Amino acid sequence: MERKRKRTEQSLLAKRLSDRQRSKRKVHLGQAFQRWREFREQKGIETDAELAVLLLDRYVTSAFCKFDIILLCVLLAMCG
Repeated sequence: MERKRKRTEQSLLAKRLSDRQRSKRKVHLGQAFQRWREFREQKGIETDAELAVLLLDRYVTSAFCKFDIILLCVLLAMCG
């Protein structure tokens, strides 16, 4: 059986910093975790990052479409 290698003080500090930086990038999905995984699998998306980009892009596009429709209605009302 192989013994665990002890870390030096410098490597411990580097690991702590790395862990701290990684934890800042985490998103906690809570109850939505299972739905997230199922949706990702259903769409054939390989990584969580790819799914996040897809959903954000779709949201932004949708939000801009809604904004454009509202703006168009306001402009038509002003002209009419």
